[in-house]
Amino acid sequence: MKIMAVTGTKWKTTIVRLADYVLYNLGYKTLSVDSETVNVNGTKIFDDSYSKSVYGIIPSKCPWRFLYLGYDRKKNNRDIDFATMEAVIWCRSAWLWYQKHQVWIFTNIYEDHIGSWWIRNRKDLTTRKWEVISNIEDGWLIVYNQDDILIKNIVEKKWTMDILPVTIDKSKYI
Repeated sequence: MKIMAVTGTKWKTTIVRLADYVLYNLGYKTLSVDSETVNVNGTKIFDDSYSKSVYGIIPSKCPWRFLYLGYDRKKNNRDIDFATMEAVIWCRSAWLWYQKHQVWIFTNIYEDHIGSWWIRNRKDLTTRKWEVISNIEDGWLIVYNQDDILIKNIVEKKWTMDILPVTIDKSKYI
């Protein structure tokens, strides 16, 4: 199973759902976890009310807990090709048993969480988001928003492997 983790302050759920939709429609077996739903092969298995009632938190606060859905006990193997997961700040202390992901998407950093979780400014928030998701397997891919200078600086300073900068700034289009 390949794991894709998505972090940032906006667009995480949308990107998780888009990636899951594309991968599933390309014929892969998929698991996706976002702030509202847990889906297997394009079908909702749980919603946030289930996660709140069982675990006391929304699914994206510890999406790794749902990786068991990709395990086929009869075959004694993983029956999911790709797991796409929204990773929020709370994930940092809850890695559980999964060790590394293969794709990391860092969307953006807005001022949403400043003043909470010991976050004083956007730089603190960028660092906290980096800590959540920087556990990537060697030789895989980081996709990040190069229009956000804080994200660009932390990715390019702390990572030397394959990176894919993405822009929405039309002046940078070729």
